[in-house]
Amino acid sequence: MNSRNITREIFTTTLYHTLGIVPLTSARQDCGRILNAMSGDEARKAKRKFRKQWRKIAKKLQTLAKNPHAHIVLQRRLGIGDKAPDKSHLAARKSEVMKSVNEAVNRLIRETHSR
Repeated sequence: MNSRNITREIFTTTLYHTLGIVPLTSARQDCGRILNAMSGDEARKAKRKFRKQWRKIAKKLQTLAKNPHAHIVLQRRLGIGDKAPDKSHLAARKSEVMKSVNEAVNRLIRETHSR
């Protein structure tokens, strides 16, 4: 592993912990084992913080979607507005949170290397 990958891994893990959510490695990852290893209160907080992060991303995606068709695509793909999203919606939501964290890490790395 080269120094850039190690730096990226450190920034990513640190950002997940700063956000208070379980570090994700893939959208299909089952976070249940990690959450079960936590105390009940910690697991509840981690779930709530993930949902909070997801809501921020969903709001941003909805404001970026200019036309009505884009809103429909977002609702179908991510289950926005559904009371009980299915597994594919949950995986897509995890993917969006992972993408958001990776974008933030990329910004941090660019800032660090530009100094």
